[in-house]
Order: sequence, then C-alpha cells, then structure tokens
Amino acid sequence: MNVHCIDEEYVKRVSKFLQYVEQNANSLNGTYFYPCIRCLNQILQDLGNMCDHLFMFSIMRTYIIWTWHGEVLNQPMLRLWQMYQIVSNNIKTVSPSIISQRTLRLRRSYDVLKS
Repeated sequence: MNVHCIDEEYVKRVSKFLQYVEQNANSLNGTYFYPCIRCLNQILQDLGNMCDHLFMFSIMRTYIIWTWHGEVLNQPMLRLWQMYQIVSNNIKTVSPSIISQRTLRLRRSYDVLKS
C-alpha cells in the first residue's frame, strides 16, 4: 500500500503550529481546539491527536489565522491558507518514517472505511 503524506515543508509547519499551541494556548486538561477539516475547531484533542488529524484530514480551507490559541491578530504567524496550499499542491508518496506508526494505523483504518 502506498502511504500518502504531505511534503516535508508541511510537516515542519505542523510541528511549528503544535509547538506554538503547546507554549501559548490555554489547555483544558491538556486538550486544545484545532482546525482540521474533520473537527472544524469544534473538538478538543491532545497534541498527539491534533497532529494525527492535521496529517490525515488537512486544515480547514477557510481558516486563515489561528485565533483559538492565544494569538494576537497582528502578530506575524504562519497562515493556514499557505499550509493548505502546500498540502493541495504537494501531496506525494514519501517514506512512512516521516509519520508515526499511530498515524499509519489511523490512515489505514480511514482508507478501509472510505472504500
């Protein structure tokens, strides 16, 4: 089975986003809102699940500024739209070592449900 993943630039940006959330956001028992397409900033998850969802489902197209994690709107930050464009334009097959084994299991389950 081919493992579809986002390119290394997306991996780096997701990592920066998760670090920012962990350092700046107020958590509710270690959980946070996050902008994956499936959860739409409506569900609280821990950082591990956030990471999995951002790789499996990508980021909401319309979510341009991360406003749920303590940001100041005029503060320089990565734009989710830029990340979405990277995702849309650069999905490719890469080494499974880039993503965690848990993410691979989730992706396989998702593929089975989808088919």
